[in-house]
Amino acid sequence: MRTPAAPLARTAHGTAQLAVLAVLATATLTGCGKPHEKEVVEALNKGVQAMNMKDFPRAKGHLDRAAALRPDDAEVRYYLGFIAMRQDQPKEAADHFVASLRGDATNPKAHLYLARSLELAGDAVGARKALEGLFAIDPGEPQGHMIAARLARKDGDRVAEDKALRAAIAGDPGYAPAYAALSALYVEVGAWQAAREVLEEGQRFAPDRVELLEALGLVWLDLGRPERADEVFRAAAKHPEASYTMHFNHAAALLQRGRRAEASRALQRFLLQGEGVADATRVKVARILLGRIDKAGGKKGG
Repeated sequence: MRTPAAPLARTAHGTAQLAVLAVLATATLTGCGKPHEKEVVEALNKGVQAMNMKDFPRAKGHLDRAAALRPDDAEVRYYLGFIAMRQDQPKEAADHFVASLRGDATNPKAHLYLARSLELAGDAVGARKALEGLFAIDPGEPQGHMIAARLARKDGDRVAEDKALRAAIAGDPGYAPAYAALSALYVEVGAWQAAREVLEEGQRFAPDRVELLEALGLVWLDLGRPERADEVFRAAAKHPEASYTMHFNHAAALLQRGRRAEASRALQRFLLQGEGVADATRVKVARILLGRIDKAGGKKGG
């Protein structure tokens, strides 16, 4: 019998990524004896290979052929559900994951992606039920708790949101999105010290995640500490994945410190890196600030 594949593996930060999967027909055919086994395995192999190359349309073609031969195959339907999610078809994805779970109810990723697809489809009740199935198998799955947190947020239930985000962190202490979301929740209620503590905790477990640095810089600004914000933003600017918006926020810290020349350079980097994608209001503000800096004599203050 073919061993069920696990194409989506949790990384050190709890994210789900497509893993390279080699399904060998010569190995999987042994002892199966199901109708169309050879054709199904060959189509599945080709579909997975195409997925590994991120050629999802071609992958879907191969997997559709496998599903036509064996509609109840848990593995084939799981992959088709994943592709449907990639193609922004959450209802179709949910149907595939439901079918996959009928064949193999022990696959935690199928429960997870069923919950996610139902969440995207606007079915909060169904998503919560799917999460129950997930947590029965993997109680600490951080992405599942993130879904629960988002559902709680839509309901305006901050207590449940806090609890879910804490559960995500407990499940994977290096899961940066949970720290970022939890700090944002505290910022919303003006608990900036708590937000700072959460982000600093996150940095200890996920020191390479620049979004935590950027969020921490904003919290320091909220706390009236532009010098600490400046320090944090300088560290974030060295990261290859720093966002263009970080330069805008860094400029705010620099202006509060009276470092106009540096603020001007930060704003220019924001406009350059954010060209065509930056929020129009921020672009307008950046240009106004640049004009005021030039008028005041930009070389002063750094």
